[in-house]
Amino acid sequence: MQTETLTRMRIIFLITLSLAFLTSQLASLSFAETVTNLSEPTLDLIDNIGFATMLLTVLTGGWILTSAQRRDSRLKDALNDELVQHNFRMAAVFGFKLVFILSLGLFILAKLTPIDGEDIARIILTACLVGSYLRFAYLESRSA
Repeated sequence: MQTETLTRMRIIFLITLSLAFLTSQLASLSFAETVTNLSEPTLDLIDNIGFATMLLTVLTGGWILTSAQRRDSRLKDALNDELVQHNFRMAAVFGFKLVFILSLGLFILAKLTPIDGEDIARIILTACLVGSYLRFAYLESRSA
């Protein structure tokens, strides 16, 4: 496989994983039933579908990427060059900054509305992980 093909596959992998994780986590929030007007069994179904999609994405995408890298050491080097490492660091910095912005916003929101700490932590962690993955996918697509 060529490097461009694997880079595109990694971008699709990151986007799919991010959206599945986001869907799963949002359906698990304690106030999701009142906000969305969906029943609890429906939210559980959405949560389970999101989890199954994450699992399939990690298993298939991870297998494809690692097996291709094992077969050709040049691919491994090309998929982990200085630009990829720079993009990874930039995505991590983006997620780190997002933690502080969301913490401040949710602190203010918690003063105005009844929201519990578990939901606040879930929102912060989900948004930072998804934001970092999507930022990395964006940076990789620009550099590809």
